Amino acid sequence: IAIATARTAATAVRLMQGVRLAAPSILMNGVVIQDLEQGRIVNLEPLGAVGARRLLALLRGTGTQGLLYTMEADGLNTYYEEPLRAPLRAFCEERRRKYRKRFTEVSALEDAPLGEAIYATLLGSKEELAPATQALEQDRAFTVAHYRDIYAADLWYTEIFSARASKYHAARFLRAYGGYERVVGFGDNLNDLPLLEACDTFYAVGNAHDTVRMRAHGVIGRNTDDAVARWILADVQRMKREETLE
Repeated sequence: IAIATARTAATAVRLMQGVRLAAPSILMNGVVIQDLEQGRIVNLEPLGAVGARRLLALLRGTGTQGLLYTMEADGLNTYYEEPLRAPLRAFCEERRRKYRKRFTEVSALEDAPLGEAIYATLLGSKEELAPATQALEQDRAFTVAHYRDIYAADLWYTEIFSARASKYHAARFLRAYGGYERVVGFGDNLNDLPLLEACDTFYAVGNAHDTVRMRAHGVIGRNTDDAVARWILADVQRMKREETLE
């Protein structure tokens, strides 16, 4: 079992406490592949200084505020500028409080160590994010994940990272890395569509985004009802029965 998420390692470890993840996990939409049990990074696809400067120039040109993530020698850091807009402030405060994540204020994001940049996050209404999102989607230097938070009204994410990174590429990397013959995926939102393309079978949870449910190979119960865990348990039991019969 591995997880494939837009979340960082700090958040993922806290949320998956008590679950043994023997395979490396896909974090930050495929930018980082990390063994969460050992804390070892297996693969990293950075933006780098050139990509980060290009990204920040696009954000300045559209008047859009965001957070810039770096992977430094002492771990992940997130840089921001004041004054933070309300959605970004709430995002930072929640993650500081719940997951003790590190956030560093700078007078300008250009002052962050851009050579270590790996990711950026924008939050706001769909209309607020539209100019930057459209400009970024037209730039082949980046992969852009743009989707609504299905748990909050009128809150959208635009996440930007290297064109070399995605849940698709990360899942393909893991298949080769572990020598896996079969990959089954689960998801609920639009940033899971690249993962769908890399899986032999992909299931949407019952409360997933409509597009994800339509494109999935099947739909299981809601994630609020432990549907993924129940499916995995049933599949393990099925394989054990087949082994017994053999």
